[in-house]
Amino acid sequence: SCGVLTGATLSQSKLAAVCEKAIRPGDAEAWLRKALDSARQTRNPVLVRQSLTALAHFLKVQSKDLSEAHQLVEEALATLTIETLAPDVWTTYGVLADIIDAEAENAPEDAYTTEHAEAALAELEDEDVDVKGSDWEKADVEVTEGGN
Repeated sequence: SCGVLTGATLSQSKLAAVCEKAIRPGDAEAWLRKALDSARQTRNPVLVRQSLTALAHFLKVQSKDLSEAHQLVEEALATLTIETLAPDVWTTYGVLADIIDAEAENAPEDAYTTEHAEAALAELEDEDVDVKGSDWEKADVEVTEGGN
């Protein structure tokens, strides 16, 4: 029943918190995943979103799989509705921002950044290339299979 699953979700989330405080991250992660499974079975969007956000936050804090954390928080954001309470929304967006920051910190040194793009545009402008499109003209282009 839904009430039993809701209770299970809340209990599993609390067990995860206890394990995390006891510095048992493996157990904490397992309980968070169980809580998410239980929440999904309730089909309660608030419980599902909170469980997704909690697991995503845990993965980010533990420097685990940031790509999974990102996917989980994106899934949590997809559950938002107009009736969603503002604190719930900002909690989820806050976790997403933290994950994006961590992903940027872990990006390879040769990854393109905004600074790379801005520098490339400045170089082109220095060579008198119209990068803003003010002198661009309309052109008809025909696309064929195979690119010929």
